[in-house]
Parts: sequence; structure tokens; C-alpha cells
Amino acid sequence: MKRVFAVLSILLVSFLALGSGSMSIADVTSPVKYSQMPDTSGNGLIFESRFVDPYSIVSDDWPCADNRPVTGFHFWGSYLDAAGNPVDRPAEAPLLGFNFSIFPDVPADDPENPFGFSHPDTSFPFWWHHYYFDGSEGSLTEKLYWEGTSWDGYEYKYQYNAVLSESDWFYQDSEEDSVYWLAVSALMEDGSSYSWGWESSIGHWDDDAVRPHETDLWTELRYPVGHPLEGQSVDMAFEINTVPVPAALWLLGSGLMGLVGIRRRFGVMK
Repeated sequence: MKRVFAVLSILLVSFLALGSGSMSIADVTSPVKYSQMPDTSGNGLIFESRFVDPYSIVSDDWPCADNRPVTGFHFWGSYLDAAGNPVDRPAEAPLLGFNFSIFPDVPADDPENPFGFSHPDTSFPFWWHHYYFDGSEGSLTEKLYWEGTSWDGYEYKYQYNAVLSESDWFYQDSEEDSVYWLAVSALMEDGSSYSWGWESSIGHWDDDAVRPHETDLWTELRYPVGHPLEGQSVDMAFEINTVPVPAALWLLGSGLMGLVGIRRRFGVMK
């Protein structure tokens, strides 16, 4: 039943989009599948997450309660100078785009998990990722969200809205509740001395955000010594977008109980 509803939802959205061209930033109003808002209390942290450095790429887990597709992301980040200090958007605009990855979960209590905390399953053969360049198909916008003094210094938090083209939507691999990990990393201009960092969130769910360690082990992100939240879990600021479920489809779906064998795509590796 859930599978039928999901497919019908996608078909309706596709039908409504016919003749309107590619999806626009108006899709920022799309339903939110999951949300962790940024910390603007002054206690927020910035964690560098740059695609060229595999040990800086940050991931955070999120619960997927239904099988509607992931159609885009809202997320928050800041520019960093060569010393890792927050700065306003550089005049030369070295940010080219982002890489998004979604991985299955390795639960903390998995008998084959030696770390004692959950982390992305990067060995899974059907993981999804998408290189998203500014100006590529779909929509990517950046706008100043907040500025002020935080733990990392005076910073400028930017909000990013990424709308995926329908061919790049991510479909979960199960009709049951699932846990996935989202990794967001910046694609910077070659030779730029600036970097980009993902902002921490006021929201928390399950285990900490993680990043790979130089020894190929995972490390959890925690608030540092001296921070007001010292030792507590860090989670990242992001929202997962999806498609609406019009009430009429639930009525329509009730007459399609006999449909079986509907094939659903998983994520497509780009």
C-alpha cells in the first residue's frame, strides 16, 4: 500500500510539472521529510567538510519514516579562511557546488560494529551520491541566514537550498522505517585558500555526527573542552525535502489494493 501511494505521489508531481520547465527554487516550500535547524544561540560550531579531503567529510544520521523520495535539501554552512576561522563570503566566490551522499546505517548494537556508536555503512553496494554544481540541472541557492558572535568567532551562516532534478531523487530501500546518513561536502575552486564548514544544529537525534579518522576509523563529533556544551553530542543543521501526499491520493489508493510488483528505483549513482 505504501509503495502504491509513493508511486502515485510521484506521478502526480510529475504531471503538475509538465510544461513548467525545470524545477525552480520555489520548491523550497516542498514538504520537509526531516528537520534539524541551525544553532543561532552563540553555541553553534562549524565543521569543515570539503570533498577533496576525505577525512574532513561530515555525516549525520536521520530517520526516514515513509518511502516518499528525497527531492532536495536545505542546509546551513559558513566560509572558512586558511586558518579555519569563519569569514564572510569571499569576493572571488570559490564555492563551486556540493557533493551529497546518502548511506545506510550501521547501528551501534550491530555485532560487527567495533566502534560502539552508529555510523554510515560505506561498504553498502547501492549507496547514492550526487555532485551538484551551481548552474547545473536543478536549483541551488545561497543566502545569508544569520550573522553574529559564536564559539568559532564572528561568523556568517548561509542557508543553502538544493532542489534535485527528478531523475536524481533518492528512494529508500524499504517500506519500513529506516535510518540513513547524509554527508554534505563542498566542492571548492582549485587552489582556493578558503574552505567551507557545515553548521551544527540545535536538534539532536540518535548518535552524534561523524567523520572518518586518519586511521580509517570513524570518530564522533562532540563539543570541545571549554564549550558550554562540552562533551555533548553534535548534530548537523539540515532538512530533507520530499513530495506532498494529496488527500485525494489516499482515497484513490484504497481502490488499488490489488496492485503488486510495482518497481521502485533506489538511488542512482552519478
